[in-house]
Amino acid sequence: MNVFQSAQPGTDGTSISAPLVAGAAAVLVDVALGTPALANGTNALVVKSVLMTSAKKLDGWTRGTNGVANPSAIPLDWRQGAGLLQVKSAYDLLSAGEQAYGTGNVLSNGWDFASVGGTLQNRTRTYNLFLSNSVFLNTNFSITATLNWYENVAANYSTSLQNLDLKLKYNGTYLQYCTSIVDNVEHLWFTTNAPGIYTLEVTAANTATPYALSWTAVAVPEPSTVILLGAVLGAALLTQRARRER
Repeated sequence: MNVFQSAQPGTDGTSISAPLVAGAAAVLVDVALGTPALANGTNALVVKSVLMTSAKKLDGWTRGTNGVANPSAIPLDWRQGAGLLQVKSAYDLLSAGEQAYGTGNVLSNGWDFASVGGTLQNRTRTYNLFLSNSVFLNTNFSITATLNWYENVAANYSTSLQNLDLKLKYNGTYLQYCTSIVDNVEHLWFTTNAPGIYTLEVTAANTATPYALSWTAVAVPEPSTVILLGAVLGAALLTQRARRER
């Protein structure tokens, strides 16, 4: 996960990113410890998933390696990872609360700590995100989701690694999927302007595997809006400067 983009020596890279991400994780764990409803939020899988889902995508972000897009096989961007660390957004996502699979519609922001795999009826977990017309109509928005799990390897390394998959579906059609075998993480980032019910599917095979899934759906500012805000801010700064020079 990228934390800084800076030309100053010593202020970027993993050496500074690691302690900052660790500090953000500690904040989330502390919040969960003080909130009974967020008890599962202390789990490392949940914390990792929430931090990754809430990260901000910078220009050029794409799933793939060396700048070559490979969306289904590679879960993250080769330079940015999941994106730029956003502690406040991570706090808000964790605070949205745990929401169980298969129990009707879930909120547009949330997470779950559960298990998938084993018997045939337990090999798929579904989460229906209801993105209402009153909030998302005629609005560009992005859906981000991160799935994490532990690999269960026997002492003699004879146990095959579990491979969980994450898919996004709308009106019965799969829009995007991540079936990476690179690591024990799957990550989706999809932008659209069509409200409705979006289904996140977590699938596994034979062995029951604990996992954490988090998701968020947020509005994406129009470029014109960003330009307008920049112009307003610039005008305000110029006005303030002019007053100081009088």
